[in-house]
Amino acid sequence: MVSPPERPTEAPAKEPEPEPPSWVAEKEPEPEPEKAAEPERKPEPPTEPKPPSGTLNLNSASFEELRGLGMSITQAQRVITYREKLGGFRSVDDLDQVPGLPKKFRVDLKSRATV
Repeated sequence: MVSPPERPTEAPAKEPEPEPPSWVAEKEPEPEPEKAAEPERKPEPPTEPKPPSGTLNLNSASFEELRGLGMSITQAQRVITYREKLGGFRSVDDLDQVPGLPKKFRVDLKSRATV
């Protein structure tokens, strides 16, 4: 004899949880930890004026900073060599004297560099 297929049984509806007795205290939210007071910062002494953001001084720029301007390793080394041989740049136009810098690159670099 074939038995009829079993029907899924429905789970009995859950009864709501009973409320705790009145003698059980409710948890109070924990207070936030106090932040340590930051020491008062003194204003920094005035320094020499900085060039507009995004510009770089060719006479003090490091190799890495020159590379950050988009120069190749060779180009950055040539700028440093030129700077050391002649005692520094007198003007951004002196970049025209550095061998191996394409004209279009020099024009763009002049707008982002100072001396």
